[in-house]
Amino acid sequence: MLPESPLAMIALAEKNYVTLTLKATGDGGHSSMPVKDNAIVNLSRALTTLHENPFKAELVQPVADMLHVMGEHIGGIQGFMMRNQWLSKPVLLSVMSGDKTSQSMVRTTTAVTMINAGIKENVISQKAEAKVNFRLLPGTPVEQLIKDVEAMINDSSIEISAEDWKTSPPVADMNAPGYGQVKSAINAVLPETVVVPGMLTATTDSPHYAPVSENIYRFHPFSVDMELTGSIHGTNERISIESINTALELSKSLIKTSGSPESL
Repeated sequence: MLPESPLAMIALAEKNYVTLTLKATGDGGHSSMPVKDNAIVNLSRALTTLHENPFKAELVQPVADMLHVMGEHIGGIQGFMMRNQWLSKPVLLSVMSGDKTSQSMVRTTTAVTMINAGIKENVISQKAEAKVNFRLLPGTPVEQLIKDVEAMINDSSIEISAEDWKTSPPVADMNAPGYGQVKSAINAVLPETVVVPGMLTATTDSPHYAPVSENIYRFHPFSVDMELTGSIHGTNERISIESINTALELSKSLIKTSGSPESL
């Protein structure tokens, strides 16, 4: 939300998705005789290192474009800083990387999601395994991510492997006709809404469309209050009935806008 207007984002890009598997092995045995080389402890140490050392914040193109457009609708020092990133970039990165709702916009994120170890409460496990999910900023190669993770953990006893990953399409052009069509469709239904470019922090099936279009846009027609974003994939995940009705109207508007003679 802007101070006086609702906000709609057309994503020009999305973050790539990759999951790394970390495996640790160690000495096993009976719990009455603890071992120094404990696989669970070693793995936990590696996971803690990743969790406590987030990747460096960066201002990539879609987010820079988003801030600039938003800055045109915001007065005062805040709007000035958004429009003049050559001067304010360090401050913008500091503020956004420190906020839970915006930090995923400016850095490759790390999330420990699964862990599996042990067979019995009185047996020291000889192996432990964990899944760590990363959402990469556009332009970050998975190969580089793996090298960075290996350097960060700095433990040759931890085996790191990557599951298959897809390559996200390049950043779309906000000046291309497709962006204008989506923007027109939004404004036809929500005329008071400010439309801005942006970046989707999740992933979609857009790579399948890359062979047929050089510009791919992602638009979520549902409106979600900021206080409800924490429920996504969590407890009591929900949206309002009003949001569903708006999504229907937005979808109809997009179909009509895309099918108009001016768009062909």
